[in-house]
Amino acid sequence: MAAAGAVCATAGGLSASSATGAAIALSKDVGTGMRFEAARFRACLGSVFQVRSLVRDMQPVSLILAQVLASPFQAPAQAAKETAFSIDLAGATAPLEQDTYVVSHAELGEFIALLVPTADGRTLVGVFDRAA
Repeated sequence: MAAAGAVCATAGGLSASSATGAAIALSKDVGTGMRFEAARFRACLGSVFQVRSLVRDMQPVSLILAQVLASPFQAPAQAAKETAFSIDLAGATAPLEQDTYVVSHAELGEFIALLVPTADGRTLVGVFDRAA
């Protein structure tokens, strides 16, 4: 799941039990026109992204966009639009948890995404499928 726009300010004060529902509501309410396409992320390879938990108290962590991969499970029409892909955000100094994060980037803005750590916890992986 992902949603573009300045959602950080409206997401404050959520309890852990309401986090998923709030993230879904935010994703439906934000109408900024952010296009989640692999090409937009690929243009940002090597740049810094800030991540912070949507619901847990944590300092933002700076990560580098290390990889953008097309999904091998997409339909041909979807492949042409590059709307199904994954990203790797690497470089955490301490292991990070699977969580719903607010992700910020200087050019792409802010969005919410479920990010899953790799085995060592120092790289977070996000999967996007914007076929709709």
